[in-house]
Amino acid sequence: MRPPAIVHFEIIFLISLPLSALMSFIMYEQDFMGMMSDSEIAIDSVVSLIYVAMALWASRFGSNFARWIFTIVTIIGIIGFALTIDEIRRMGPVMVFSTPAYIVLQTAMIIFLFTSDARSWFRK
Repeated sequence: MRPPAIVHFEIIFLISLPLSALMSFIMYEQDFMGMMSDSEIAIDSVVSLIYVAMALWASRFGSNFARWIFTIVTIIGIIGFALTIDEIRRMGPVMVFSTPAYIVLQTAMIIFLFTSDARSWFRK
């Protein structure tokens, strides 16, 4: 049986997916200030798929490797949001409010991955 922290992690992850999709749609729609090439969009899509795979691999199979890859990708994403805050503001109120909400959800997910009961899940 999975520990409560892992269940909470997965619930928050599933809640964050529609928000992430909305944010991606807005960024692609506005073409991120005209700077995104097709290859960058493809790379973003691949990273998103890896992110989903690592989250599910960590929560369903207790993969410590997946937990760390998920954590690293999340931290890189948060840093990326911080570096592009001016562009995010120009994208409108939906992005201005959804970006901090998404960062809070991501931070909560990482916290749940490193609680004491979650550590036992990854040691099995």
